Amino acid sequence: MWRPLLSIQKSQIIEYATEYKLDFVNDESNNNTKYLRNFLRHDIIPLLLQQDKYIANKLIKTINELQNSASLIDELAVIDLNACANTNNNIGVMQFKELSTARQINLLSYFLRINNHSLPSEKQLIEFANQACSSRWDKTPSITINNAYHLIKTKSIICIKPHT
Repeated sequence: MWRPLLSIQKSQIIEYATEYKLDFVNDESNNNTKYLRNFLRHDIIPLLLQQDKYIANKLIKTINELQNSASLIDELAVIDLNACANTNNNIGVMQFKELSTARQINLLSYFLRINNHSLPSEKQLIEFANQACSSRWDKTPSITINNAYHLIKTKSIICIKPHT
């Protein structure tokens, strides 16, 4: 998600809107602290600012670093997928086994995301990767993705299949 105004303080935005006579809407839900984002904005961040007036800049820097790290992790997943993909864009088990557990989990997560599926828990992905790597060729470990699909190891590939 792209948030171009994340590094700009609210007071600066209000000042700009006032100076250029821009109309803006203040959604009444923005004051409701039952929503986590508002609880953080209204209750937690002011406390943090009392301790460290530069906390907002530090948090923005951390967010940017996390976004850069996520991009690098996705780049690694693309490399691993290219190395492991067969002609049907499934994951070859032999190549998959050569990856570290962390890269296997990263690859499975990426594979599910690019195929527009929700992610199971990390624990489930680790267990699936272990079973996919250690099971005999005639075993078919799988993990349910949603009501319609599962991630399954069949013979020498890992793929996404509809439930039958």
